[in-house]
Amino acid sequence: MTTNKLTDEQRWCPDVDPITRYPLFMWISHPELGYVPTYGGPYDSYTLTERDENGEFFRHRYDHDRGGWVEDEYVGLIVVEDWLPKDQVELDEYVRDNPTVELQERRNADSAETIYQWRETFKDDSLWDDCTKAQYDGFAKKTDCEVRILYTAHPAPVDLNRG
Repeated sequence: MTTNKLTDEQRWCPDVDPITRYPLFMWISHPELGYVPTYGGPYDSYTLTERDENGEFFRHRYDHDRGGWVEDEYVGLIVVEDWLPKDQVELDEYVRDNPTVELQERRNADSAETIYQWRETFKDDSLWDDCTKAQYDGFAKKTDCEVRILYTAHPAPVDLNRG
């Protein structure tokens, strides 16, 4: 007779998925992976997020309403470049020399535009992310997110000849 019972040492896992930040929900038997921790819940829970050969992140999904594993889900995150700056100066140079297309379009825009941003409320080191107006409206309704609006204007002209 086999059992899915594991010792506490065998059942170690992170308290939260480091990619999605979902909390540990429960351990479930997966047909290919064996006994795995799942995160999220209570309606759906997911295995730890994994990275595929293309650099995209996915997770296996357990549907608690159906009582079984369903199609895997992609998280919508891809690592474009495995590079970390050695210091702030190197990061600043990289950002200056490699602006994203959206940021460059914003810098080159003929008129100022509103920037909508969101971040997770309970995460101390959470950075603000840009989002669309529709996404902003959705995040504003959530209790675990905070939102802000940045009103931009063109920089004032600088007269380099002034003394």
